[in-house]
Amino acid sequence: MNTKTSSGSGNALRGGVSSWGRRVGSWICLGIWAIPWQGGLSSARGSASPGGDRNPPLSANARVPSDSDKDGSEFFQQARFAESTKDFAEAFRLYRRGASRGHAPCQNNLGFMLLRGLGVKRDPQEAVLYFRDAAKQSYPAAQNNLGICYRDGLGVKEDLSVAAKWFLQAAEQGFADAQNNLGVRFYRGSGMPRNTEEAMKWFTKAADQGLGSAWVNLGICYAEGRGAPKDLGKAFEYFSQAAGKGDADGLLYLGFAHMEGRGVPKDLVRAYVCFNTAMSFGDSYASQARTKLKREMTEKQIAEAQRRSYEYSSKDHGSGKSRSADE
Repeated sequence: MNTKTSSGSGNALRGGVSSWGRRVGSWICLGIWAIPWQGGLSSARGSASPGGDRNPPLSANARVPSDSDKDGSEFFQQARFAESTKDFAEAFRLYRRGASRGHAPCQNNLGFMLLRGLGVKRDPQEAVLYFRDAAKQSYPAAQNNLGICYRDGLGVKEDLSVAAKWFLQAAEQGFADAQNNLGVRFYRGSGMPRNTEEAMKWFTKAADQGLGSAWVNLGICYAEGRGAPKDLGKAFEYFSQAAGKGDADGLLYLGFAHMEGRGVPKDLVRAYVCFNTAMSFGDSYASQARTKLKREMTEKQIAEAQRRSYEYSSKDHGSGKSRSADE
């Protein structure tokens, strides 16, 4: 299971709640299948505004604009280029210039860099100020990030009710990570009244947008019979959807399903391939699971699993195709 944090990598902090995965029959106490996974911080990555290129090429005799002529979106685009070249100090400077003009994507990304310590000394308190400025402009990524700060006590005192409020505002704008995070709040009954049916609704909205962690959470709900009738076959389908999107937790749960024969025939070779593939995404739990699994396998099974893992990594995973290691 992913163990990334909001200050480390942008897309983690998933956290979990259930019984099946975290025990997988007490045989391997890894703490999986727990609470649905929560999302992590969001940095604006695309164009700062809809409607195409805000900065068409200059004509031969056009005057090059000075910084005082630029609006926030121009600083945003320049900062994104600086980030792409790993010049985080320059990106930070440019985001700050854009943020000073009230540009919400710049404010959000400036907060993101401050919270992660990219190009600047880490400062969660100042990060929250920039997230708040952008959130007040109804910028959904910033609303989601502010919710995460209140959820995890980053730069502010932990307050799950306030976190849920910000997740709701972003979720209602269709922001997938916030929809997933809001679903977790309903599932756990933290910051929101416990309501697993409502959790399922928000997980589904996020999954419909292709968010892998939301597919995992739907699988957990069906595996546990919370918010929907227990259906291990359907849980397996959702884990497969997540795995097909390259989601490490989806791969991990597929592995446990094959290992235990839950919702699918028991198949230790396929379980090994799933764990091995999840490991390629840096999943430390998958490494522990594979080690335990190997003790139950014959040398012939291990050799076959290693062969399949190599084929997957060289043909499917290596080519960037969105296919599951379970295929």
